[in-house]
Amino acid sequence: MEPPETDAECGDETLEYIQRPSGPHVQRHSGLKLTASAETIAIGEEITFSLRNVSDEPVEVGNIHKYNIRRQTDGGWEPIFQTPEKAWLDDVETLLPGAGYDWPFTFSQQGLERNHPPAGVGYHVCSPLEPGTYSFAFWGATSDDVPEELLGTTVTVESP
Repeated sequence: MEPPETDAECGDETLEYIQRPSGPHVQRHSGLKLTASAETIAIGEEITFSLRNVSDEPVEVGNIHKYNIRRQTDGGWEPIFQTPEKAWLDDVETLLPGAGYDWPFTFSQQGLERNHPPAGVGYHVCSPLEPGTYSFAFWGATSDDVPEELLGTTVTVESP
């Protein structure tokens, strides 16, 4: 994935933090499991977050670009992504048993930025990354019994 190709830049008033998901999350629910390739990484290292259908039945999911990374602070979970977009396209795809998606990143400011075609949703990281606990959450699950806020995993990020 490439960094965002939008007219918006950090400091632009059109950028807003992505506030979703808002609730607590678990790694596994209703046949879907979300994991990280490592429990601890350093800033600048590679990490992959993976969503898998671990059930014996097909599971529907929505737009795979509906994700967020947040950092745990004294005030709660703070999002790191900003975007000029106010809406995401809702696609529904069926994951067969064992199938899923991977989100590979270099855990750095530039390495986390993304442009997601065809909608062109740009994810900007405008603040420096700091050591701490981060959460990757997918809010594109579509099942009636899987709230959008539900699927997530955490990783400890250390200094380079």
